[in-house]
Amino acid sequence: MHLTALQHKGVRSDPGHQPRRDRRRKVSGFYGDIAWGKSLSTGVVEDISRGGFRMTDLPVAQDRAGHHFCRVVLSGQGRYYRLLVTPCWEKATAEGGRVEVGFKILDSSWDWLELTRN
Repeated sequence: MHLTALQHKGVRSDPGHQPRRDRRRKVSGFYGDIAWGKSLSTGVVEDISRGGFRMTDLPVAQDRAGHHFCRVVLSGQGRYYRLLVTPCWEKATAEGGRVEVGFKILDSSWDWLELTRN
């Protein structure tokens, strides 16, 4: 059985395991740049909520395993949102070499709360 980098550090790979506090909503035109230690990845943001979001089209990277917290800048609707996040789950995509990752937001700005409130 092949374990992903996040599973090696004990991150759950089953996105339905724990119920979410906030309902996520689909978004389009949102992208995210995420810093995993010294590496930077860009992905597509599929859905958002006050407490988390899901990014797709991220490359599989082995250097994620040692990083429990990440900085991410999400951009969409002409705005930028800087967040401190932690990965909650990871799932391989059908294309291979790419993953989608669910993130829990640890620290956000008022702008993010305003965006997710509407």
